[in-house]
Amino acid sequence: MTTRVLNKVCIVTGASSGLGRAIALAFAREGATFVLCGDLRADAPAADNPLVPVESDGAGVPTHELIIARHGGNKAGFCKVDVTVEADVEAMLASVVEKAGRLDVLANNAGYAQRGMPLHEIPDQVWTASYDVNIRGPFLCSKHAIRQFIAQEQQGSSKRGCIINIASTLGLREMSRCAAYCTSKAALVSLTKVTALEYGHVKIQCNAICPGVIATAMTIPLLQNDNSVSFFKAAVPWEGEVGISKGPEEIANAAIWLASEETGWVTGVALPVDGGFAIHA
Repeated sequence: MTTRVLNKVCIVTGASSGLGRAIALAFAREGATFVLCGDLRADAPAADNPLVPVESDGAGVPTHELIIARHGGNKAGFCKVDVTVEADVEAMLASVVEKAGRLDVLANNAGYAQRGMPLHEIPDQVWTASYDVNIRGPFLCSKHAIRQFIAQEQQGSSKRGCIINIASTLGLREMSRCAAYCTSKAALVSLTKVTALEYGHVKIQCNAICPGVIATAMTIPLLQNDNSVSFFKAAVPWEGEVGISKGPEEIANAAIWLASEETGWVTGVALPVDGGFAIHA
């Protein structure tokens, strides 16, 4: 075990399953003092879906309870939060400060995706939900995290606070039948860069991770579409890969690196973790 986020206090939204669960578990494993798992529900993922191998890690146990079982009773907590509701976000920030005294890392992971459809068929509620969760949520969480970062004393030599936005390779390049998802994730990449520009002078770092296709509960509808799977397989040039990532732990590893003191000079970056999909012509 290494300690690349030793003594850091972290929030991970959408932490009950998928990428968020993997990131929260990784932060705890790497020495975080406290990990607050924010989500609509604390429900543990089921273990019986072969498309989602990461869910077998402690399947049936909520993320914060799994962290406590592995690392100690004061290492994690759960906060019910709808990231699109500002009062919920404010309460989440107040909760982490009450429990741990500060905040060092915010991972904006909560996301929304719909089954692919052409633009003229997208229901208004799908478009609205995409922007509410994928861009309004990170905006609200970042807004209140930044206020906390500025108010507290800096720990470590390189950064006062760290924001990691989980965007998407589809925020860097376009894909047919994914207008709501592509454009909302592109907006998140832009928010990442603006945040980095505005707050670099006070040592608040903001970066985005842009995953390719990762097998999670949210992406199951896409992965069950043979045409989509064939498209991604054909678009990933990494020799020996099949276009679908081995699992959310690859994204968690990137989050660990960005949260660590190794990356004090890295900000405003949209980092693809996608087997080369973003650069495929």
